[in-house]
Amino acid sequence: MDPSPVRAFNETASTLSADHEFSDDTNHAGILRKTLYLMIEQICKRLRDRNLHGGGTKLILSYSDGLQSLSTAKLSPSTSNDMVLFKKCALLLDKAWTRRVRIRHMRLICETLCPPMVQADLFAPETRETKQAALIRAVDKIRNRFGYAAVQTGLTLTRDTTSS
Repeated sequence: MDPSPVRAFNETASTLSADHEFSDDTNHAGILRKTLYLMIEQICKRLRDRNLHGGGTKLILSYSDGLQSLSTAKLSPSTSNDMVLFKKCALLLDKAWTRRVRIRHMRLICETLCPPMVQADLFAPETRETKQAALIRAVDKIRNRFGYAAVQTGLTLTRDTTSS
């Protein structure tokens, strides 16, 4: 039995987004990657809470001089896995970050939202993705009970004190 309400496919929100405005404009790779991962965690948690997957992403970088850079990617298969999405979005960051000017604002948009594939293979071998999904469910459970700061990834622990 599935207790979730029955909805038309087009009733779900079509996009989710996360924004970050840097207090000090930066071009420090560690800070940008940390911020990107934190935004991905935010979006993926909302996706999992709504039982949805994202089918595409856009990353928009706004530079100090007012110019913007955009990079997009399709996600196939669609996902709500933080680690899988970060792998794709790290490439987007590298593709969008083409200038030496400091970055003031970063926006991540997850689009083409859809329900996850329901049918699972009964005898499928355990893959890296299934292990990651189990890890993410455990982290979500801990954070729901003890708060967001109870568990953090190593990438998000990098220090913000230096901006270059």
